[in-house]
Amino acid sequence: MHIVFNRNIYTEKPYLIILIHFLIYILPALNLIVQFLTDWSRIQRGVDESCDIIYLSLPVQIFNLFFIYIIPLVINIIILGLGIRHVSSIQGVISGQIILHRRRRQRILLLKAIAFYSIWLILWSPDTLACQFVDVNSDPGVFTVLLSYIQIALDPFLIAIIDIRFLTKWRTSWKKMKRNRRIDAVAA
Repeated sequence: MHIVFNRNIYTEKPYLIILIHFLIYILPALNLIVQFLTDWSRIQRGVDESCDIIYLSLPVQIFNLFFIYIIPLVINIIILGLGIRHVSSIQGVISGQIILHRRRRQRILLLKAIAFYSIWLILWSPDTLACQFVDVNSDPGVFTVLLSYIQIALDPFLIAIIDIRFLTKWRTSWKKMKRNRRIDAVAA
């Protein structure tokens, strides 16, 4: 909404934002609670191992796959496609120079989005897919969890590279931290 209508949805509809955030955290928890209460899944713990959720039926695994992987992925693709479609619109623009500038920015935006989502899919997908079918304590389970941790660690850097505003804020924060550390060292 912010890009298309130039409205700040955070100030116009704060209760909707709070509700959506609430649902993002509550719905997966309710999903797990229902699965445990109906004996569709259970927690397994071996000696000196991490706990693992074992899903007892294939329909539950397929439902979880849709709920935690396919639906978020499809929503991201739709929103990304709508955003690119809107950004690529040159409706009402007469100047050839402005059109060329917009197309160049479109290409850069598209390349950044493809790079970000490719890295995100490569590092996030294996863990999300494997958690339904693979024991977390097995070698494939540990490898997929490691990829997920790498993705979590890389996210702030990728976002800073994609959006220069984050990189600028990081730099100013880092400079303030270094300056405060020097002042503390001199005062001691």
